[in-house]
Amino acid sequence: MRDWLELELAHQLAPVRAPGDLWERVEKAADPAAHKPHGGAHVWRIAAIIVLMIAAGTLWYVARGAELQPLPRHLAAEQVRSRWIRQTAAERPSQACLACHNNL
Repeated sequence: MRDWLELELAHQLAPVRAPGDLWERVEKAADPAAHKPHGGAHVWRIAAIIVLMIAAGTLWYVARGAELQPLPRHLAAEQVRSRWIRQTAAERPSQACLACHNNL
């Protein structure tokens, strides 16, 4: 099998003639003056698009009459806890009481 692999590699990796302009391309790539810096314009475009999307979403949300008010921290924590308790009770009914009464 090893001889077959060597023969196949020798056939597939046979020497080929290089293109005539290869050396010119190599020299051009090595010349730092030949490269034009793009200045990161695409990054600024993406950032501007994201900012516009956020602004448009906020305006649409306010135009619907909804108010942008965050949920109070204690209420948000209680909702997460009650959701976790319901999920635990559904998945493991035998441990549902331990979710609240863990000091028993």
